[in-house]
Formats: sequence, C-alpha cells, structure tokens
Amino acid sequence: MTASRVHRVSDGTFRLDGGAMFGVVPRVLWEKARPPDARNRILLGLNCMLVAGPDYLALVDTGLGDKRGARFADLYDVDRKTTLAGSLADLDVAPADVTHVVLTHLHFDHCGGNIRRNAAGEPAPAFPNARHFVQRGEWEDAARGAPGADDYLPAGLRVIEAAGLLDLVDGEASILPGLTLLPTPGHTRHHQSVLVRTPRGAVLFAGDLIPTASHLAPAWNMAYDLYPVTTRETKGRVLARLREEGWRLFLEHEPGPCCGDVAWVPHKDGERPEFRPLPCESL
Repeated sequence: MTASRVHRVSDGTFRLDGGAMFGVVPRVLWEKARPPDARNRILLGLNCMLVAGPDYLALVDTGLGDKRGARFADLYDVDRKTTLAGSLADLDVAPADVTHVVLTHLHFDHCGGNIRRNAAGEPAPAFPNARHFVQRGEWEDAARGAPGADDYLPAGLRVIEAAGLLDLVDGEASILPGLTLLPTPGHTRHHQSVLVRTPRGAVLFAGDLIPTASHLAPAWNMAYDLYPVTTRETKGRVLARLREEGWRLFLEHEPGPCCGDVAWVPHKDGERPEFRPLPCESL
C-alpha cells in the first residue's frame, strides 16, 4: 500500500555556524555554495513533511517551536514569519487532525514543536491526538543525557510520554501504509529517516543524514554529527539504495527548494550525486 501525497510544511528558518555545518570541509569550498553572514552563520530551512495517507495524517518532525526566548532567537537568527501551525492551516489541517508524528531524532530543531502552552499556561502536546514515534535508543539517549544531550529537550518529551502518546520503535519498522522508518545512524546513534511510498514513487525524508543539498557529497558532513565515520558509512548505503530504487529526496534544512531527484553526474573522481529540485506536490 502507498500514501496518497506528501506536502512540505515549514516552521520558518534559522541559522547555524557554517563551519559546524560542514565539519572538516574548508570554508573556501563551502562558502561558495552557502554564503555565511557576518557571524559565520548559514541560512537553513525548517522543512517538515506532512504525509496524507488513506486514513491518516502523519507529520515528520516538528521544527523549533516557539518556547525559546529572545536570546535564543538572536543566537540562531530565528525567523518564524512562517510557522508549522500556519503551514498546516494553509492545508486546512488543524493540530488535532494529525494522527501520527514521526521524529527523526530528538534535537531541539526537530522536535521543538511537539509542545504548546495550554489555556492554563502549562505545557501540553501540540498534536493531542497523534501517536509519536521515535527510536527506543534515541529516547533513552535523550533521557539519560548521552553525548549531545545539550541539544535534547527531555522535559518536552516527558510531556508526550505522560500523555500516553509515545511509541518506541526498535529498528526498521513499517508503521503505516506507505510509511517506513529506516535507521540511519551517525548524526546521533539512533537517528532515523522516513521512507514514504506514494503512487508517484518513493520519497526519502533524510533528516540530518543529508540536511541540505550540499551534504549529498560523501565527505561533506556536519561537525554536529556525534559519530562522523558512521554518518559517512550510512550515507553511502542510503545513496546506493536511493540510486538503485529511484527514490526522490526531501531535504529538511535546505532553505531553497527541498524536494527533488538525485542525478549522478561526471566528476574527476568518478560520479557524484547532484540534487535536482522538483515541486513537492509532484512527489
């Protein structure tokens, strides 16, 4: 079975340090593709995916949310003129309509929109009728303060758990018709990507395995990756399968067009993958 359609829904943009986004790649190379601002930060999107299935509405990742203060907004140059809630409303989807939320991992820019303040000013699930799916190991790492814990939001995650909305997954899992969770470790130990099969073909929501089009290059990986060698190995396996099976790609942090095909073009070292944008509505 397949899902009916995928939609891009945005929680705005933010900026992160360009050197951290490209690790060992020299600035003289990455700045040509990603010009930094005066504080060495590059623009990134907060692109989430809404998957419309035969009897479900599944949201993949939830962006930054709105629970951080002015200092945080300045540090990361957060621009929320576009919000996740507004993007969903543009599709006539209310938060209560979402039936499933899938989280690639539990860093603040991927699950920050899980929680909202209710009428009493208390934290509550932003998607009150949605089952929330995350890899068990990722949940345990976030809860126990594993490496990278500064980027986790355990308090917000406990709100989801307390509401009885949490589903922990072990490894690859098909959780809905047309929607499969694929372990893609490296950025974190238990990072996962999401493969969506539609009548028009398969689309991979890569999360932070391939955050932007520039990160398609095998060696262009983030210093934020907790396990960089694993990232490179995982990316190689995923790109091989993407090429063999003809998957399309959805890029979570690409500030420009985030949906498209991947072509293999001649390069001095053989062939290299190149992103070819397409309208998300065509996926």
